[in-house]
Amino acid sequence: MANNYMPATVYPYFPQALITANSEELSELGVSWESDGYMYLEDGSEDWDRLVALIQAMLLEWNLTDPDNASKYAYIKAAFYCDKMRQDEFGGFAAFITPADTIYHSTDTFIMEQIEKLEGR
Repeated sequence: MANNYMPATVYPYFPQALITANSEELSELGVSWESDGYMYLEDGSEDWDRLVALIQAMLLEWNLTDPDNASKYAYIKAAFYCDKMRQDEFGGFAAFITPADTIYHSTDTFIMEQIEKLEGR
């Protein structure tokens, strides 16, 4: 049996006050953090969409409460890998998050887009 993993990192480092205010939900979603505001997931999240929505809300609050120092965006970078060398068990995704929008892109999406271009679809 193969084991699959999904570690991820979140950028930027968020203010500790925002992390503390959202710590229960972050923990439920599998997020760990350091005292400097660095957030990461050692083995992914059960609900990526909910995590993105929470990060979006935290980003919006940061921009409202500290507009001079707040980041205008955040992103998640995730890797998918397996402890056995199997086709289609590796990849990842990125989510680019602003207070108003989120764009996702996965390695599978990239590969399919390139195949479609090559085959003229």
